[in-house]
Amino acid sequence: MLHQMSGGGAERVMILLANWLAEKKNPVTLVLTSQRICDTKGYDLHPSVRLLSLKEMYATPTYISDSLRKNYEVSGKIGYKSARFLKRKPSDGAVYKRYIAKCADELNALDTFMSERQNALMVAFLDHPIHLSLLMKEKYPDIRLVISERNDSKLHDSSLSSSLFIKRYYHLADEMVFQSNGAKEYYSGEIQSKSVVIPNPITQNLPTPFTGVRKKKIVNFCRISHQKNLPLLMDAFAAFHQTHPDYTMEIIGDAGNEEGQDVLKRINEMTVSYQLADCVAIKSFDPKLHAKIIDYAMFVSSSDYEGMSNSMLEAMAIGLPTICTDCPAGGAREIIQDHENGLLVPIQDPDALCKAISEVADDPRLAEKLSANGAKLRERLSVAQIMNEWWKVINA
Repeated sequence: MLHQMSGGGAERVMILLANWLAEKKNPVTLVLTSQRICDTKGYDLHPSVRLLSLKEMYATPTYISDSLRKNYEVSGKIGYKSARFLKRKPSDGAVYKRYIAKCADELNALDTFMSERQNALMVAFLDHPIHLSLLMKEKYPDIRLVISERNDSKLHDSSLSSSLFIKRYYHLADEMVFQSNGAKEYYSGEIQSKSVVIPNPITQNLPTPFTGVRKKKIVNFCRISHQKNLPLLMDAFAAFHQTHPDYTMEIIGDAGNEEGQDVLKRINEMTVSYQLADCVAIKSFDPKLHAKIIDYAMFVSSSDYEGMSNSMLEAMAIGLPTICTDCPAGGAREIIQDHENGLLVPIQDPDALCKAISEVADDPRLAEKLSANGAKLRERLSVAQIMNEWWKVINA
């Protein structure tokens, strides 16, 4: 179960898992909680994988009746208004009622679907699908539930609904899958005792790693969002460019929402203010991206937080010398051995990032070492290897 199919790393892993299970002759249904099927494009699902959207399913009010939904909606609003007046957090009861009322249609649709599949295995990625799946597990305890964190667990601290579900419902999951030990360590010993760490797999069919003289180009390819802290990358490159004027930089990705557009506007403003218009290019995602950047000087990620960056894994796998911020929840640290197969730098530190970029640019032997060692991930994190790890969890 997923929130939506929008090109992120969680979606890619879920689709790989669904396809892999289908190839093993398992009946698989991929449920989208918040997206219509007509809005999913460009995803190669196995022919036997059934795709459903809760937005398009008939929902009988079996989980929450219309009258109870209205009651919860009113009670939740009163609880939140009272909390604001008293300058305190809303009670767990108010948070629960507001969440249930808001998601009533999705819960009723999912309940209708799961009522005929009470012995099924359910796998849920990301907060909202996880929350819905836990409520189904509470009602149908014979469901086997595996939930997977895909980002920095500490972000839950700022979400009232996430904090509530962690406190009251996460223990219901039969197993949890994390992308890094750093994410796992956020949780209680009870949850850690039934969890496993499985990193993301490397994208299949990547080009063979490049060897030879590299172009003096720096690249970052990612979803354009605040999380990626691309202004930090701009600050670091501007400082680096003062001593290395023959280098250029490309930021490749799409700004698919208002947040992305805000980030893109900020990057363009910085390009002008730093007078880097001739050496910084912002490009849309290209399906042939990896082949086009394979001989670039390095890949640099400036994220403030990540689960497990697929861009980082792909860059390392094609032999790009890779620099990443050592951001929570520790996905980069899980993969990168500093100065062996990549460089780690502190988050939100433009000077440290500039220094690391200069180090790779000025030391060809280091760059070659990072390239060769990074490419070894192709075997360690192959799709077959990672799917076999998932298979152990599913068959536990």
